[in-house]
Amino acid sequence: RRSDSPVKHKAANQYDLRSLNQSGWLIAKSGKALAQHLGLTPKIGLILSQSCLDQQTSDWLAQTLYRYVEFVQLLPASEAHHHANPGGLARHTMEVALLSLRRRRGQLLPKGATQEERTSEQHRWTVAILLCALFHDAGKVVTDVRVQGLTHDGREIEWSPMGGSMKAIGIDRYRVFFKEHQYSDHKSLGAFLLSLLCPKEMLAWLGSNQGLMHGMNAYLSGEQSGDLNYQSIRDIVSKADQSSVKLDLGYGAQPQFASARTRP
Repeated sequence: RRSDSPVKHKAANQYDLRSLNQSGWLIAKSGKALAQHLGLTPKIGLILSQSCLDQQTSDWLAQTLYRYVEFVQLLPASEAHHHANPGGLARHTMEVALLSLRRRRGQLLPKGATQEERTSEQHRWTVAILLCALFHDAGKVVTDVRVQGLTHDGREIEWSPMGGSMKAIGIDRYRVFFKEHQYSDHKSLGAFLLSLLCPKEMLAWLGSNQGLMHGMNAYLSGEQSGDLNYQSIRDIVSKADQSSVKLDLGYGAQPQFASARTRP
């Protein structure tokens, strides 16, 4: 029987604290350096190889995956629930992406289409589901946390995620604090952040299927829709999300950020 575990896990907290210095600042790193640091490079390799895309589309996807990791840095997926340790959001997202990819392979999409139409659009559907998995929690960097950054010349600035990654605006080190928020606040921001981080050429390629783009936008904007494309995306990604959460909670208590106000 196939396991829902995307890859064999190392200890869940193995990579948690390596970027912390004595003053509690985290070091901002490139996407590839962070992926290596968090042990995510093999998982990204699996996503790219198992998606079975042509070289150009695979290159676009690789750019997006590493840009995403650089964007979220070592931020957590939650304050005190699942993946609450440093690097938790990146770890959770890559797990959801890989699990979504595996679920997608067992589905005939789009529903109600002919076999010819499915064959013609299969790669767009694969990429669309991966992107929805990748950005389903991305809005948490806006709604759930406040990031205090330190530039290379010693200035303290607050990171505004809507303006790009920490490294893009010159942040070398950062500290994480938690905001008051409603659980679902982040769900309306995924579509905007996708447009910020994805290569424009990939978005143009996806945009040739307007129905699929409509379903993606509805899902990543937190809308409820009777659209079949939306429902197919939601069903795949939400089940993968639940599997990742269950897997992480199975490890029991893990190190949280010192600034966390609540405990599991």
